Amino acid sequence: MGIALAALLLIQDAPASATDGQRRDPRLKTDGRLRPGHRETVWVKGFPGSGIVEISFFPTAICEDECAGRTFRAGRTDAKGGGRLRVHVPGTFIDHRHRSVFFRDGERIEVIATWESSLHDFDFAEAQPEPILVRDKRPSR
Repeated sequence: MGIALAALLLIQDAPASATDGQRRDPRLKTDGRLRPGHRETVWVKGFPGSGIVEISFFPTAICEDECAGRTFRAGRTDAKGGGRLRVHVPGTFIDHRHRSVFFRDGERIEVIATWESSLHDFDFAEAQPEPILVRDKRPSR
């Protein structure tokens, strides 16, 4: 009787554990036009749960793998792994000579969200399509 009861419990738990094991691909969304030097809103969802998100900004076409991007802490995700976050958009990146170089107006950039939980689990998401940097052309007063 005990073995039959244990088998019945395992059968009932199987669908629940299968849905828990399904992985959702994390996503990062922007409005597609980021302004350097401003705080912009990004949306993330699909991460495994609550955690800290950092957003990195990399150039795409200028120097391939030889450049470094700037990274800023954006905030926390909720228990469902999503959130609306505000992040500072940098005006520069680091080139292969370790110097700051300005992003060009209209340049596509690679934006990556890195998520870390309190248990030190990591995950990441990239913005698709890559957003465009738009410099504010209004004259200063």
